Amino acid sequence: MKINNKSPKSKKYLYVIFGVLVLVLIVGCIYYFFNRQDENTVEKYGSSQINPDSNVPIAKENKGGSGGISNPKTDDGSNQTSAPNDDITPASPMGTFVSNHHPNLGGQPAPNTVSSTCSTTPGVDCLIRFTQGSVTKELSAQRTDSNGNTAWTWTLQDIGITQGDWKITAVAINGNKVITASDPMMLSVGL
Repeated sequence: MKINNKSPKSKKYLYVIFGVLVLVLIVGCIYYFFNRQDENTVEKYGSSQINPDSNVPIAKENKGGSGGISNPKTDDGSNQTSAPNDDITPASPMGTFVSNHHPNLGGQPAPNTVSSTCSTTPGVDCLIRFTQGSVTKELSAQRTDSNGNTAWTWTLQDIGITQGDWKITAVAINGNKVITASDPMMLSVGL
């Protein structure tokens, strides 16, 4: 006959230790998974900022408004707002990505001048991307103001938009965090 030397109290203690170890292991796995995912994003897309939806490099900020694209100033007269901490994922972009979904290259009967707006997290970069098959055109990235807004006034020729239907995507960027939103309507450009 075998005698059990362990008291019920010591068995409870072993169960508690085992439960704590299992809990620590689960929390450690979750922590590793989420941190590893961020490292993979940086590894995959690199510091040159690639849009994960299209694998197209993201344009650099347009500081001078060249190419006929204008960026209105914020209330204090500056274009810049300091960027938030890189850990913050931008809010999904909203706004009027294009003011006219049916412009014409010749300006008649519909004008070829378009306005675009993007609203997201204050201090992040935002751009508007146009895709037709494998061709991509972009409005240069601009930093959002203290209210999270930025805007462009541009012509189709400024960024090389040609006749046909173009998918419209707004892109909000904060460090390696990239969030996109698509316009449900296409930009349908006529002659």
